[in-house]
Amino acid sequence: MKPGENVEEESLCPATRLLYQHYQQCYAHCCRLEAVLSELNEGSPGPTCFPVIVGRRPVTPLQPTWSSNKENITPPQAPT
Repeated sequence: MKPGENVEEESLCPATRLLYQHYQQCYAHCCRLEAVLSELNEGSPGPTCFPVIVGRRPVTPLQPTWSSNKENITPPQAPT
């Protein structure tokens, strides 16, 4: 298969088909989000003033809870 070539979903194995369907949903979501942001920007004169950050990183077991939703903080020090 070459880049840009259409994919026949029926030809994919079940696991790959699920991944492909998830990709299609995510891509459609991104396209809708881009359209909404473009529409908002059309009413603004001049260039955009700031980047848009959508969502946040999920808290994972490897990420300590003190770091969630905090910026520019010093991590707590371990007792010596």
